[in-house]
Amino acid sequence: DREEIEKFITGYYATITRLDHQIGELVKTLEEGGILENTAILFLSDNGYMLGNHGLGNKITMHEESVRVPMFLRWGGLPQAGIRTDELVSSLDLYPTLMDIAGVEKPKWLEGESLLPLCENPDEPLRDYVASECVGVGGEPGQGHRMVRSKEWKYILTGVNEDAVFNEEEDPYEMNNLVGSEENRETLNRMREWMAEWMDRVGDGHARPPKP
Repeated sequence: DREEIEKFITGYYATITRLDHQIGELVKTLEEGGILENTAILFLSDNGYMLGNHGLGNKITMHEESVRVPMFLRWGGLPQAGIRTDELVSSLDLYPTLMDIAGVEKPKWLEGESLLPLCENPDEPLRDYVASECVGVGGEPGQGHRMVRSKEWKYILTGVNEDAVFNEEEDPYEMNNLVGSEENRETLNRMREWMAEWMDRVGDGHARPPKP
């Protein structure tokens, strides 16, 4: 329903506007207290949102509109303001980043990487792929969706073991599933291997992606 979608979009933009104002108030209060430059502010959303994209609302999908989130860091120790990067980062990187800011060494077992080196060199590759998952949906162990994403490609594995692969550079709205494309078979197999690697690492008991 187009009218309902327009209401959702209006509400979403209103929420963003209010958040922007409240963050400004927080920064103003810290500045007035003389502690702004000694304070790290890290802001992010827990998920994106489907506003009619792919005919969907809400979240809990692995499409970009749902899985990509806004994030910013304000801290006086950064080399400059306005740093942006196209490298692959994850919410798993936030804890190591805050530890780095606090001068605490990251344990070897901890997932994620500090983003401070990326702030020094925004074009330095951080990893080959990033992963995301939404499992245990509806109380069923293993059910849900998983994805791995490189800069150019995304691979999605659903709870019923259907998969999809999208070229994010040529198809940013993810409208063309290339799983059946012989031209991209090598890429699909590599993404499936990355997915299996990730699932093994986190102890995911769901069925692995189809083998070549």
